[in-house]
Amino acid sequence: MRSYDFIIAGGGCAGLSLLYQLLHSPLRNSSILLVDRTIKHENDHTWSFWSREASPFEELVTHRWSKFLLYEGKRQLQVALAPYEYRAIQAIDLYRYMERLIQHSPQVEVEIGEVEHIESGAEEVEIHLKGHSYQAAWLFNSILDSQFIAKVQQSASTLLQHFLGWRISLSAEIFDPQTATLFDFRVAQKEGVGFIYILPYRAQEALVEYTIFSERPLSYDEYAAALRVYIAQKLSISNYTITEEEQGIIPMSNYSFVRQAAPRVMNIGTRGGMVKPSTGYAFQRIQEDSQQICHSLVQYGHPYAIRHSPARYRTFDAMILDIFCRAPQQAPDILYRLFSKNSIGAALEFLNERQGLLSNLSIMWHMPWLPFLSAYWHVKRQR
Repeated sequence: MRSYDFIIAGGGCAGLSLLYQLLHSPLRNSSILLVDRTIKHENDHTWSFWSREASPFEELVTHRWSKFLLYEGKRQLQVALAPYEYRAIQAIDLYRYMERLIQHSPQVEVEIGEVEHIESGAEEVEIHLKGHSYQAAWLFNSILDSQFIAKVQQSASTLLQHFLGWRISLSAEIFDPQTATLFDFRVAQKEGVGFIYILPYRAQEALVEYTIFSERPLSYDEYAAALRVYIAQKLSISNYTITEEEQGIIPMSNYSFVRQAAPRVMNIGTRGGMVKPSTGYAFQRIQEDSQQICHSLVQYGHPYAIRHSPARYRTFDAMILDIFCRAPQQAPDILYRLFSKNSIGAALEFLNERQGLLSNLSIMWHMPWLPFLSAYWHVKRQR
Protein backbone atom coordinates (compact mmCIF):
# COMPACT_ATOMS: atom_id res chain seq x y z
CA MET A 1 0.00 0.00 0.00
CA ARG A 2 1.38 3.39 -1.01
CA SER A 3 1.05 6.18 1.52
CA TYR A 4 0.72 9.97 1.09
CA ASP A 5 0.11 13.04 3.17
CA PHE A 6 -2.87 14.09 1.05
CA ILE A 7 -5.08 12.47 -1.57
CA ILE A 8 -7.20 14.71 -3.82
CA ALA A 9 -10.02 12.83 -5.53
CA GLY A 10 -11.19 14.72 -8.62
CA GLY A 11 -9.09 16.83 -10.98
CA GLY A 12 -11.60 19.54 -11.81
CA CYS A 13 -11.64 23.13 -10.61
CA ALA A 14 -11.85 22.30 -6.89
CA GLY A 15 -9.22 19.57 -6.88
CA LEU A 16 -6.73 21.53 -8.97
CA SER A 17 -7.29 24.72 -6.97
CA LEU A 18 -6.61 22.93 -3.70
CA LEU A 19 -3.50 21.31 -5.19
CA TYR A 20 -2.32 24.76 -6.33
CA GLN A 21 -2.77 26.17 -2.83
CA LEU A 22 -0.95 23.25 -1.20
CA LEU A 23 2.00 23.70 -3.57
CA HIS A 24 2.14 27.41 -2.70
CA SER A 25 1.95 26.94 1.06
CA PRO A 26 4.30 25.74 3.82
CA LEU A 27 2.93 22.26 2.97
CA ARG A 28 4.49 22.36 -0.50
CA ASN A 29 6.81 19.43 0.19
CA SER A 30 4.02 17.11 1.32
CA SER A 31 3.42 13.95 -0.71
CA ILE A 32 0.19 14.29 -2.72
CA LEU A 33 -1.79 11.89 -4.88
CA LEU A 34 -4.24 13.36 -7.42
CA VAL A 35 -6.85 10.91 -8.68
CA ASP A 36 -9.15 11.61 -11.64
CA ARG A 37 -11.28 9.65 -14.09
CA THR A 38 -9.57 11.06 -17.17
CA ILE A 39 -6.83 13.38 -18.31
CA LYS A 40 -8.50 16.61 -19.41
CA HIS A 41 -7.51 17.94 -22.84
CA GLU A 42 -10.61 19.95 -23.81
CA ASN A 43 -11.84 23.45 -23.06
CA ASP A 44 -15.03 22.24 -21.37
CA HIS A 45 -15.73 25.33 -19.22
CA THR A 46 -15.39 29.07 -19.09
CA TRP A 47 -15.13 30.11 -15.46
CA SER A 48 -16.33 33.68 -14.98
CA PHE A 49 -16.30 35.70 -11.80
CA TRP A 50 -16.17 39.24 -10.44
CA SER A 51 -13.31 40.45 -8.28
CA ARG A 52 -11.44 43.58 -7.33
CA GLU A 53 -8.31 41.74 -6.19
CA ALA A 54 -5.78 39.51 -7.89
CA SER A 55 -6.94 35.89 -8.05
CA PRO A 56 -4.67 32.85 -7.57
CA PHE A 57 -4.73 32.19 -11.33
CA GLU A 58 -4.43 35.84 -12.39
CA GLU A 59 -2.07 35.06 -15.27
CA LEU A 60 -4.71 32.77 -16.80
CA VAL A 61 -7.41 35.46 -17.06
CA THR A 62 -8.21 35.69 -20.77
CA HIS A 63 -10.34 38.83 -20.62
CA ARG A 64 -11.71 41.47 -18.25
CA TRP A 65 -14.91 43.48 -18.56
CA SER A 66 -15.51 46.80 -16.83
CA LYS A 67 -19.29 47.01 -17.50
CA PHE A 68 -22.25 44.71 -17.95
CA LEU A 69 -25.72 44.89 -19.46
CA LEU A 70 -29.03 43.52 -18.24
CA TYR A 71 -32.19 43.40 -20.37
CA GLU A 72 -35.58 42.79 -18.76
CA GLY A 73 -38.64 43.31 -20.95
CA LYS A 74 -38.33 46.81 -22.37
CA ARG A 75 -35.90 47.90 -19.66
CA GLN A 76 -32.15 48.01 -20.23
CA LEU A 77 -29.57 48.53 -17.50
CA GLN A 78 -25.86 49.23 -17.97
CA VAL A 79 -23.75 48.87 -14.85
CA ALA A 80 -20.17 50.07 -14.34
CA LEU A 81 -18.33 47.45 -12.30
CA ALA A 82 -15.49 49.58 -10.86
CA PRO A 83 -13.78 48.89 -8.51
CA TYR A 84 -14.62 45.34 -9.57
CA GLU A 85 -13.92 43.58 -12.85
CA TYR A 86 -15.71 40.68 -14.46
CA ARG A 87 -13.09 38.11 -15.49
CA ALA A 88 -12.94 34.86 -17.43
CA ILE A 89 -10.60 31.88 -17.33
CA GLN A 90 -10.69 29.10 -19.91
CA ALA A 91 -10.67 25.63 -18.38
CA ILE A 92 -8.07 24.34 -20.83
CA ASP A 93 -5.64 27.03 -19.66
CA LEU A 94 -6.05 25.91 -16.05
CA TYR A 95 -5.64 22.23 -17.00
CA ARG A 96 -2.43 22.94 -18.93
CA TYR A 97 -1.04 25.24 -16.24
CA MET A 98 -1.57 22.62 -13.53
CA GLU A 99 -0.19 19.86 -15.73
CA ARG A 100 3.06 21.84 -16.05
CA LEU A 101 3.11 22.57 -12.31
CA ILE A 102 2.65 18.86 -11.52
CA GLN A 103 5.47 17.92 -13.90
CA HIS A 104 7.80 20.19 -11.90
CA SER A 105 6.56 18.87 -8.54
CA PRO A 106 8.09 15.43 -7.88
CA GLN A 107 6.14 15.12 -4.62
CA VAL A 108 2.87 14.97 -6.63
CA GLU A 109 1.69 11.76 -8.31
CA VAL A 110 -1.32 11.29 -10.60
CA GLU A 111 -3.46 8.17 -11.00
CA ILE A 112 -6.20 7.86 -13.64
CA GLY A 113 -9.25 5.73 -12.86
CA GLU A 114 -12.48 5.44 -10.90
CA VAL A 115 -12.32 5.53 -7.12
CA GLU A 116 -13.99 2.26 -6.13
CA HIS A 117 -14.16 2.63 -2.36
CA ILE A 118 -13.18 5.05 0.42
CA GLU A 119 -12.51 3.83 3.95
CA SER A 120 -11.71 6.29 6.75
CA GLY A 121 -10.35 5.54 10.18
CA ALA A 122 -9.59 7.96 12.99
CA GLU A 123 -5.98 8.56 11.91
CA GLU A 124 -5.87 7.71 8.20
CA VAL A 125 -7.99 7.20 5.10
CA GLU A 126 -7.70 4.55 2.43
CA ILE A 127 -8.98 4.53 -1.15
CA HIS A 128 -9.19 1.68 -3.63
CA LEU A 129 -8.48 2.32 -7.29
CA LYS A 130 -8.04 -0.27 -10.06
CA GLY A 131 -7.47 -3.01 -7.51
CA HIS A 132 -4.81 -1.05 -5.62
CA SER A 133 -4.99 0.67 -2.24
CA TYR A 134 -3.67 4.11 -1.38
CA GLN A 135 -3.45 5.60 2.09
CA ALA A 136 -3.22 9.19 3.36
CA ALA A 137 -3.64 11.37 6.40
CA TRP A 138 -6.37 13.37 4.63
CA LEU A 139 -8.60 12.85 1.59
CA PHE A 140 -10.30 15.76 -0.23
CA ASN A 141 -13.18 14.55 -2.35
CA SER A 142 -14.84 16.50 -5.19
CA ILE A 143 -16.17 13.51 -7.19
CA LEU A 144 -19.85 13.78 -8.11
CA ASP A 145 -21.04 10.20 -8.46
CA SER A 146 -24.60 9.32 -9.49
CA GLN A 147 -25.50 8.10 -6.00
CA PHE A 148 -24.53 11.42 -4.41
CA ILE A 149 -26.38 13.45 -7.09
CA ALA A 150 -29.55 11.37 -6.61
CA LYS A 151 -29.36 11.89 -2.84
CA VAL A 152 -29.15 15.68 -3.26
CA GLN A 153 -32.03 15.80 -5.74
CA GLN A 154 -34.31 13.65 -3.58
CA SER A 155 -33.76 15.43 -0.28
CA ALA A 156 -33.74 19.14 -1.22
CA SER A 157 -35.11 21.78 -3.57
CA THR A 158 -32.80 21.48 -6.55
CA LEU A 159 -32.77 23.35 -9.83
CA LEU A 160 -30.42 22.73 -12.71
CA GLN A 161 -28.52 25.55 -14.34
CA HIS A 162 -28.04 24.14 -17.83
CA PHE A 163 -26.60 25.85 -20.88
CA LEU A 164 -25.17 25.71 -24.37
CA GLY A 165 -22.64 28.33 -25.39
CA TRP A 166 -21.13 29.10 -28.79
CA ARG A 167 -17.97 31.08 -29.25
CA ILE A 168 -18.66 32.85 -32.52
CA SER A 169 -16.40 34.76 -34.88
CA LEU A 170 -17.60 37.17 -37.57
CA SER A 171 -16.20 39.68 -40.01
CA ALA A 172 -18.16 42.72 -38.76
CA GLU A 173 -17.18 44.57 -35.57
CA ILE A 174 -20.34 44.64 -33.48
CA PHE A 175 -19.30 43.71 -29.93
CA ASP A 176 -17.96 46.02 -27.23
CA PRO A 177 -15.02 44.12 -25.66
CA GLN A 178 -15.43 46.10 -22.42
CA THR A 179 -19.10 45.24 -21.87
CA ALA A 180 -20.47 41.81 -21.00
CA THR A 181 -24.17 40.91 -21.06
CA LEU A 182 -24.88 38.96 -17.89
CA PHE A 183 -28.64 38.68 -18.31
CA ASP A 184 -30.75 39.17 -21.42
CA PHE A 185 -34.19 37.84 -20.60
CA ARG A 186 -35.59 38.63 -24.07
CA VAL A 187 -35.80 34.92 -24.94
CA ALA A 188 -38.49 32.28 -24.64
CA GLN A 189 -38.92 31.25 -21.00
CA LYS A 190 -39.16 27.45 -21.25
CA GLU A 191 -40.19 25.75 -18.01
CA GLY A 192 -38.04 28.07 -15.91
CA VAL A 193 -35.83 31.15 -16.02
CA GLY A 194 -34.06 31.60 -19.35
CA PHE A 195 -31.57 34.22 -20.48
CA ILE A 196 -28.70 34.90 -22.86
CA TYR A 197 -25.20 35.53 -21.52
CA ILE A 198 -22.56 37.21 -23.73
CA LEU A 199 -18.83 37.59 -23.15
CA PRO A 200 -17.23 39.63 -25.97
CA TYR A 201 -13.51 38.92 -26.33
CA ARG A 202 -12.99 41.15 -29.35
CA ALA A 203 -15.19 43.37 -31.48
CA GLN A 204 -15.54 40.37 -33.83
CA GLU A 205 -15.67 37.51 -31.33
CA ALA A 206 -17.83 36.56 -28.34
CA LEU A 207 -19.17 33.67 -26.30
CA VAL A 208 -22.97 33.65 -26.65
CA GLU A 209 -24.64 31.29 -24.22
CA TYR A 210 -28.25 30.25 -23.66
CA THR A 211 -28.77 29.47 -19.95
CA ILE A 212 -31.84 28.15 -18.17
CA PHE A 213 -32.66 27.55 -14.50
CA SER A 214 -35.22 24.72 -14.45
CA GLU A 215 -35.81 21.17 -13.28
CA ARG A 216 -34.78 19.44 -16.49
CA PRO A 217 -32.28 20.12 -19.28
CA LEU A 218 -33.33 20.68 -22.91
CA SER A 219 -32.25 18.76 -25.96
CA TYR A 220 -29.25 20.07 -27.88
CA ASP A 221 -31.51 21.14 -30.74
CA GLU A 222 -33.65 23.29 -28.42
CA TYR A 223 -30.63 25.19 -27.11
CA ALA A 224 -29.21 25.57 -30.62
CA ALA A 225 -32.51 26.84 -32.04
CA ALA A 226 -32.78 29.50 -29.32
CA LEU A 227 -29.20 30.63 -29.96
CA ARG A 228 -29.76 30.89 -33.72
CA VAL A 229 -32.92 32.97 -33.24
CA TYR A 230 -31.24 35.30 -30.72
CA ILE A 231 -28.12 35.82 -32.84
CA ALA A 232 -30.21 36.58 -35.91
CA GLN A 233 -32.94 38.72 -34.31
CA LYS A 234 -31.32 40.46 -31.32
CA LEU A 235 -27.74 40.75 -32.56
CA SER A 236 -28.68 41.11 -36.26
CA ILE A 237 -25.91 38.71 -37.26
CA SER A 238 -26.44 36.45 -40.25
CA ASN A 239 -22.92 35.21 -41.02
CA TYR A 240 -20.74 33.78 -38.27
CA THR A 241 -18.51 30.82 -37.51
CA ILE A 242 -18.80 28.71 -34.36
CA THR A 243 -15.20 28.21 -33.21
CA GLU A 244 -15.88 26.55 -29.83
CA GLU A 245 -18.82 25.08 -27.97
CA GLU A 246 -19.49 24.44 -24.31
CA GLN A 247 -22.41 22.69 -22.70
CA GLY A 248 -23.01 21.85 -19.08
CA ILE A 249 -25.31 21.31 -16.12
CA ILE A 250 -24.71 22.86 -12.67
CA PRO A 251 -26.91 21.80 -9.71
CA MET A 252 -28.35 24.69 -7.67
CA SER A 253 -29.60 23.25 -4.39
CA ASN A 254 -30.46 24.21 -0.80
CA TYR A 255 -29.23 20.78 0.30
CA SER A 256 -27.22 20.84 3.54
CA PHE A 257 -23.87 19.80 2.09
CA VAL A 258 -21.59 18.02 4.56
CA ARG A 259 -17.95 19.12 4.66
CA GLN A 260 -16.62 16.38 6.96
CA ALA A 261 -17.80 13.20 5.27
CA ALA A 262 -15.71 10.97 7.58
CA PRO A 263 -13.02 11.56 10.22
CA ARG A 264 -10.33 12.00 7.55
CA VAL A 265 -12.45 12.89 4.50
CA MET A 266 -13.43 16.44 3.52
CA ASN A 267 -15.81 17.25 0.68
CA ILE A 268 -14.78 20.12 -1.59
CA GLY A 269 -16.11 21.88 -4.70
CA THR A 270 -19.72 21.20 -5.69
CA ARG A 271 -19.76 18.19 -3.35
CA GLY A 272 -18.78 20.50 -0.51
CA GLY A 273 -21.48 23.09 -1.29
CA MET A 274 -19.24 25.61 -3.07
CA VAL A 275 -21.79 26.33 -5.81
CA LYS A 276 -23.88 29.26 -4.60
CA PRO A 277 -27.46 27.95 -4.76
CA SER A 278 -29.08 31.15 -6.06
CA THR A 279 -26.57 32.00 -8.81
CA GLY A 280 -24.55 28.91 -9.72
CA TYR A 281 -21.26 30.82 -9.31
CA ALA A 282 -18.48 28.73 -7.74
CA PHE A 283 -15.00 29.69 -9.01
CA GLN A 284 -14.15 32.41 -6.48
CA ARG A 285 -15.81 30.50 -3.65
CA ILE A 286 -13.60 27.51 -4.47
CA GLN A 287 -10.46 29.70 -4.44
CA GLU A 288 -11.28 31.16 -1.04
CA ASP A 289 -12.20 27.74 0.34
CA SER A 290 -8.94 26.21 -0.90
CA GLN A 291 -6.93 29.01 0.74
CA GLN A 292 -8.76 28.54 4.04
CA ILE A 293 -8.27 24.76 3.98
CA CYS A 294 -4.51 25.18 3.55
CA HIS A 295 -4.35 27.81 6.28
CA SER A 296 -6.26 25.51 8.63
CA LEU A 297 -3.93 22.60 7.88
CA VAL A 298 -0.87 24.74 8.56
CA GLN A 299 -2.22 26.40 11.72
CA TYR A 300 -4.21 23.59 13.32
CA GLY A 301 -3.20 20.33 11.64
CA HIS A 302 -6.71 19.74 10.27
CA PRO A 303 -8.71 21.32 7.39
CA TYR A 304 -11.91 22.27 9.21
CA ALA A 305 -11.14 25.76 10.63
CA ILE A 306 -12.81 27.48 7.67
CA ARG A 307 -15.35 30.23 7.17
CA HIS A 308 -19.02 29.25 7.17
CA SER A 309 -21.71 31.42 5.61
CA PRO A 310 -24.16 33.00 8.07
CA ALA A 311 -27.44 31.09 8.25
CA ARG A 312 -29.39 34.04 6.85
CA TYR A 313 -27.63 33.66 3.49
CA ARG A 314 -28.78 30.05 3.27
CA THR A 315 -32.30 31.34 3.88
CA PHE A 316 -31.92 33.99 1.14
CA ASP A 317 -30.66 31.34 -1.29
CA ALA A 318 -33.51 28.98 -0.38
CA MET A 319 -36.07 31.75 -1.01
CA ILE A 320 -34.53 32.62 -4.38
CA LEU A 321 -34.55 28.95 -5.40
CA ASP A 322 -38.17 28.67 -4.32
CA ILE A 323 -39.13 31.70 -6.43
CA PHE A 324 -37.21 30.34 -9.42
CA CYS A 325 -39.09 27.03 -9.02
CA ARG A 326 -42.62 28.24 -8.27
CA ALA A 327 -42.71 31.75 -9.78
CA PRO A 328 -39.94 31.95 -12.41
CA GLN A 329 -41.64 34.94 -14.08
CA GLN A 330 -40.52 37.02 -11.06
CA ALA A 331 -36.80 36.35 -11.57
CA PRO A 332 -36.04 39.01 -14.23
CA ASP A 333 -37.57 41.79 -12.11
CA ILE A 334 -35.72 40.62 -8.98
CA LEU A 335 -32.34 40.71 -10.72
CA TYR A 336 -33.14 44.07 -12.33
CA ARG A 337 -33.99 45.53 -8.92
CA LEU A 338 -30.87 44.06 -7.31
CA PHE A 339 -28.56 45.96 -9.67
CA SER A 340 -30.66 49.06 -10.38
CA LYS A 341 -31.65 49.91 -6.78
CA ASN A 342 -28.26 49.27 -5.14
CA SER A 343 -24.65 50.27 -5.70
CA ILE A 344 -22.57 47.67 -7.51
CA GLY A 345 -20.50 47.20 -4.35
CA ALA A 346 -23.59 46.51 -2.24
CA ALA A 347 -25.08 44.10 -4.79
CA LEU A 348 -21.88 42.09 -5.28
CA GLU A 349 -21.00 42.00 -1.58
CA PHE A 350 -24.50 40.64 -0.96
CA LEU A 351 -23.91 37.90 -3.53
CA ASN A 352 -20.45 37.30 -2.02
CA GLU A 353 -22.09 36.85 1.41
CA ARG A 354 -19.88 39.57 2.91
CA GLN A 355 -22.52 42.00 4.16
CA GLY A 356 -23.83 42.67 7.63
CA LEU A 357 -27.47 42.23 8.60
CA LEU A 358 -28.44 45.91 8.14
CA SER A 359 -27.02 45.95 4.60
CA ASN A 360 -28.88 42.71 3.87
CA LEU A 361 -32.13 44.32 5.00
CA SER A 362 -31.44 47.33 2.77
CA ILE A 363 -31.05 44.98 -0.22
CA MET A 364 -34.26 43.12 0.63
CA TRP A 365 -36.17 46.40 1.04
CA HIS A 366 -35.94 46.92 -2.72
CA MET A 367 -37.18 43.43 -3.57
CA PRO A 368 -40.84 42.62 -4.41
CA TRP A 369 -42.24 41.66 -1.04
CA LEU A 370 -45.05 39.26 -1.91
CA PRO A 371 -42.92 36.67 -3.77
CA PHE A 372 -40.33 36.69 -0.98
CA LEU A 373 -42.91 36.40 1.81
CA SER A 374 -44.55 33.50 -0.01
CA ALA A 375 -41.15 31.88 -0.55
CA TYR A 376 -40.17 32.36 3.10
CA TRP A 377 -43.26 30.56 4.42
CA HIS A 378 -42.94 27.82 1.80
CA VAL A 379 -39.28 27.23 2.72
CA LYS A 380 -40.14 27.28 6.44
CA ARG A 381 -42.86 24.64 5.93
CA GLN A 382 -40.47 22.45 3.96
CA ARG A 383 -37.88 22.59 6.72
